[in-house]
Amino acid sequence: MKNPRNYIKYREFAINEFRKFLSGEIDNPTLNHNLHTIQNELGFNRQRGIKCVWLSFNYDIQKEFTINQIWSDIKFTNNGDNIKKLMQLAIDNPKGFKIYYS
Repeated sequence: MKNPRNYIKYREFAINEFRKFLSGEIDNPTLNHNLHTIQNELGFNRQRGIKCVWLSFNYDIQKEFTINQIWSDIKFTNNGDNIKKLMQLAIDNPKGFKIYYS
């Protein structure tokens, strides 16, 4: 992605959802649904398949994840623990956490 806009206004919401998930207050499908509200607000329902939300957890990590990749990694792969560590990293270092829509 070339110089995408960072949607800071959604940062606190997403981090709170990560906290709820990591504490067991919500499950993976609920986390997925709640994070998709960001994507829906940004116009995904009008531009289906063209644009989506990408989450970047830290300045040093060069990989971004879509909301669906996060859900899938937690549900189906061995990468779920890594995703949970990245969520904790976002909680501990919110300024390094970025939300893009492209």
